[in-house]
Amino acid sequence: MKIIILMMALLLIQIQIAQSADVNLFNQRFSFKRNSNGVLVAVIDRSLIGMTQNLKARDFIQGTLEELIQLSQDLRAQGHGSNLSLVIQDFLSLNITQMSPENNQKTARALLASLDTEKLRQLIKHPEWEKVYAALDFEVGQIGDDYAILARPDSRLYYYKRNLFSGISKSITSLIKSLLPFGAWMDIVNFLSKKFIDTLHENKKFHKNILLYYVRNFSAEELGLSELEVKKILSSLYDDEMPLYAVWDLWDAIRDWPSYGEVRLWKAMNKVEKGIKKYSGKFRSLDERWGDYYYLATNKKGHRLVLNFMDPVYYFTRFPSVGMYLDKRWANILERSLYEVVKLAVRFLPWGFVGTVVDPLLNIRYKDQIEHEGSLLAYLEGNDEEFSLIRDVVRQSINPFIIRTGTLHDRNGTNDQRRPSLMGDFNGLLDY
Repeated sequence: MKIIILMMALLLIQIQIAQSADVNLFNQRFSFKRNSNGVLVAVIDRSLIGMTQNLKARDFIQGTLEELIQLSQDLRAQGHGSNLSLVIQDFLSLNITQMSPENNQKTARALLASLDTEKLRQLIKHPEWEKVYAALDFEVGQIGDDYAILARPDSRLYYYKRNLFSGISKSITSLIKSLLPFGAWMDIVNFLSKKFIDTLHENKKFHKNILLYYVRNFSAEELGLSELEVKKILSSLYDDEMPLYAVWDLWDAIRDWPSYGEVRLWKAMNKVEKGIKKYSGKFRSLDERWGDYYYLATNKKGHRLVLNFMDPVYYFTRFPSVGMYLDKRWANILERSLYEVVKLAVRFLPWGFVGTVVDPLLNIRYKDQIEHEGSLLAYLEGNDEEFSLIRDVVRQSINPFIIRTGTLHDRNGTNDQRRPSLMGDFNGLLDY
């Protein structure tokens, strides 16, 4: 244990040398709650306060389906379209190394134009939706102030025990199964309902990674905390990521709560450093480290990229994923939006049951990346990068809640007022 902590300390020093973010941003975003004895009991994200109050699931789910219908009609009118089953099969048969922003444009046009708009209209009008909407609104409303609390340092395994969002999803699934017969409609309604819940959870994880960035890169004194409080915040942040089956992690947290987060962090950063060492030669240059996980790089073709060394590009490799294409910032937005629509569209096909297989195969390509980009956002804001770059980090999350709450403030006064969508952002698809 002492060796691990010593190695982690050396690693922290190495990373911190490159940091220059303004700690005032931390104080703008976060606040602390202490009990009557002065014990730190909660770290609160001010931007998330009241977030779940008065949310209407109908606005997000119905709005998303209406947007897909409009996009399909517009693209079909311009001559795009194909057989939906063939489009999806061709897309799923591609190795991730065969994908490119340009090919994704063609696939997105064909996929959206091939959607069955009549079935989408039938789905919108399904009579059982009202009961599902009511249940979703009730469950989300019950979260209350807890949504804005990102860490509970003095409550060992609080998030592991509560397992809040998973519990809500199970409750909604049980309701849907009681309302709808087994089949396509049940699967689609359940998929969209779960998507609404998962999008809220993803937003909270994104903000937890903003907090993790500050805890990683500033001293306890700068943050107005004690060393022990910082350790417990780390443990609470990693508590929320612990799978129910992770028996060894659970035992470590029970045995030594203050050290649990430190050890998890060291293991994660060790993987990052190994990935940098192994794959740096695959690029023309790694030009500048951006925060904990990211490098501004130039690839062999001369394109500027932000590489993510925390999340690999796919299973069974540590090859870095692309955090952002600096010369094609729309590329990640389009690719991730495409994944979302494929996951929905496959459920309209006769073999839609394979959606449960398709989902994890696609999720590995972008879901963890979105959550960890909270760290990238914190780095860019703290180093006063141009706002368009910061804005595009939240836009490529394709998460309406992250887009709404991710940045501290819109320096250009151009808040995004578009209708919220759970299926990504295809605006300007024909203009790319």
